[in-house]
Amino acid sequence: MEMEDVASKMLFIKEEGSSKSELRELITQMPLHFITLRKVPLGQSVDFGGGLHQGGDGGFEGPGGYHHAAPSHLLYEKSHYLKAIKACKDFRSKYPDIELVPEEEFLSSAPEEIKGMAMAGHVAHDLMLKRLNFELFQRKELCKLHEKLEQHKASLLDAISGRKKFLSSLPSHLKSLKKASLPVQQHPGFSHTKKLKQLHAAEFLPPPL
Repeated sequence: MEMEDVASKMLFIKEEGSSKSELRELITQMPLHFITLRKVPLGQSVDFGGGLHQGGDGGFEGPGGYHHAAPSHLLYEKSHYLKAIKACKDFRSKYPDIELVPEEEFLSSAPEEIKGMAMAGHVAHDLMLKRLNFELFQRKELCKLHEKLEQHKASLLDAISGRKKFLSSLPSHLKSLKKASLPVQQHPGFSHTKKLKQLHAAEFLPPPL
């Protein structure tokens, strides 16, 4: 009994007011038909008039179901292959965009342990990997140099900071020294300051005739 027949019979029993036990039985059959429909493969044509039966491949098909399903499956496979072909055509390798060390610089500057190691079977690929390995070696050496220069910079900054502190404290030291030497300058036997004052005053005298 198909879903249409079950639905028609349920409607007839409800209108006629027949036995409810038969109605309950039909209500129980309806979900089974829904479960059967869910088992039908995607794109499968279902012929409700001819009924569903299980085919040799485990799927459910009706009379002529294979003829409906085969073109659908072929179209799906065609779409899948076209997408795969497009993805292959659109693929772009990242290698051409990598800026490598010039080959001349690599051959002249790279250590022998890098140039001598075998990293790939293909010659061009092997050379590319060696150049990348040489660039990695250069970057590591630059990192070591950078760390060394940073330490030297820190020591220079400490020295500069100490000298700045010393220079900023010089005026106060000179002032305290001048104050401490004031009694000596005022001593009668100390004529140096007096001579300096006289020379300073002599600058204001008119020039000799």
